Amino acid sequence: MSQFDFAIQAQLNQNSTEKYQVWIKSLLVEYEDPMYDYQMQKNNHSVVFKGSISEMVEYLKLTFYGCLESFKTRFSTLDF
Repeated sequence: MSQFDFAIQAQLNQNSTEKYQVWIKSLLVEYEDPMYDYQMQKNNHSVVFKGSISEMVEYLKLTFYGCLESFKTRFSTLDF
């Protein structure tokens, strides 16, 4: 039985979605991470920011907060 099938059975029998984490992690580590590395090397993308999750959140707040405030001012009739 595949990891995915095992996760479905656990959800159906035990109403648990924990087993999905196993195959999702495998998908990310075994496929997505290597594909990301390959594409970054192949296409020579420039990285705008690199850091931990908390550093990324702070970067996005600093970078895009001004854009959001400007948008809110321009479209103040909309409910945010």
